[in-house]
Amino acid sequence: TQILDNLIAQGKAEPMIVVMTNGNAALEAAPGESSLGWNAQPTFQLPKTMEGSFETHFPEVVKFVDKNYRTKANKKSRAIAGLSMGGFHSLHISKQYPDMFNYVGLFSAAIMPGKNATSPVYQDMEKKLATQFAKKPALYWIAIGKTDFLYKANVEYRKLLDEKGYPYEYFENEDGHIWRNWRIYLSEFAPKLFMWALDLIGGGAHPLTHFLLHWLQNEGKFIISIRNLVFRTSDASPTVFTT
Repeated sequence: TQILDNLIAQGKAEPMIVVMTNGNAALEAAPGESSLGWNAQPTFQLPKTMEGSFETHFPEVVKFVDKNYRTKANKKSRAIAGLSMGGFHSLHISKQYPDMFNYVGLFSAAIMPGKNATSPVYQDMEKKLATQFAKKPALYWIAIGKTDFLYKANVEYRKLLDEKGYPYEYFENEDGHIWRNWRIYLSEFAPKLFMWALDLIGGGAHPLTHFLLHWLQNEGKFIISIRNLVFRTSDASPTVFTT
């Protein structure tokens, strides 16, 4: 939250609500007892992680947030972003529900599902991307480090976008799949969100509440920090920011 707090305090980013979701659908957010048993050990990829379950049910998160928080409940006021597995989820959720998010951020994102993933979420990818970009998202932002093990996958994905003529912004820097890069990406991405609000009132903070989803992963462990509350979850988990 320090990055967003500082950007907002400096007038470089709009205030926003942040919602942090758990992308490991088979595991509770906090360590300890879970559906997998007591003190289930973290693994590289848990069940129901990148096989479509999370993406399929993601609208339930949006409905819950809009019902329980003072959001501006429309596409124009929502963004989704994530890193690594979270970037994978952001990519596939945003194309699956093209009327839900106006801003999309892929930070060191995994791109394609595994060979055994058969969910309808991953089917007709090019057709779904065509629909998504026909609806003109305000921002489609991709960032990756030059030595990231997912660099090649991102090159291939950008090649697809280029061939189709889909607009996106690209940010490339040194290093690989590391937290320092993800902090940089968030610092670059967040100021680009909800700028229409500043245009409406001629600058300054906007009173409306917006909705950003941000997913963070760190080698099988995930840290969520909300103001004075900090806790650690096992494995990768998605997060959400809002004003």
